[in-house]
Amino acid sequence: MNNNRYVGDIPYCWFFAEVIDVMDPDMLGQVKIRINGFHDAFEDKDLPWAAPVLPITSASYQRPEFGEVGVSPTGILVGSFVFGFFADGPSAKVPVLMGTMPTIKQNDPKLHDVSPLAREVNQWENKPLLGPEPPSTYAALYPQNKVKRTISGHVIELDDTQGAERIHIYHKSGTYVEISADGRTVTKVTGNNFVIHAQNDEIHVQGNVHIHVVGNVTMEVDQNIKAQVGKNFEMQIGGTCKIQSGGAMTLIGSKIDLNP
Repeated sequence: MNNNRYVGDIPYCWFFAEVIDVMDPDMLGQVKIRINGFHDAFEDKDLPWAAPVLPITSASYQRPEFGEVGVSPTGILVGSFVFGFFADGPSAKVPVLMGTMPTIKQNDPKLHDVSPLAREVNQWENKPLLGPEPPSTYAALYPQNKVKRTISGHVIELDDTQGAERIHIYHKSGTYVEISADGRTVTKVTGNNFVIHAQNDEIHVQGNVHIHVVGNVTMEVDQNIKAQVGKNFEMQIGGTCKIQSGGAMTLIGSKIDLNP
């Protein structure tokens, strides 16, 4: 008979608890918990720090050659309802968290812990639209829309609703990218936008292109520009027009009209 003892060779003790502090001094994602009926005589400062368990899809590992790899164990908030167990069994001094549990506090729908976007509530229908910006194609059905929302208001949606599949990445400023079921992509930038390409760039448009600029346009080309037009070319200028060439200028056409 093997008399060696190990951590799991103890009675399994599990719990439900409320998170009362998330400011882990070790920054390991630990949270302070209060178990009703067990910690009633404890002051907040004396409550234990519970360690989180991450899924196997997160490495949670650090090596000098490639740094920290995995998903940060942050996201639980004060007031979250959690489930876990004591790694030291009945001694109940080493709590480990296995996950959070959403609830409807006080049976009040306004205190529902699951995002309304995951519960068939279109929170995008009244957002202000700019220019030709189309409305969101949100048509989520529960439980097909996987939603991640942060405390500041950033949102990521992965919606598998049949016929309304979407990917939506939204920043609290209003900047977002939404890909709809038909492959349509809408990108809106509410601040300045910078696109940097370190090498070549190629753009192929199968249909038409319409560019509307409310302000000015400045184009700087360090080398050459070549434009090839298969049919007609038309330019309308509401003000003055100035063309300056540092070298020779050639106009070639079967007929050239200069009308004052």
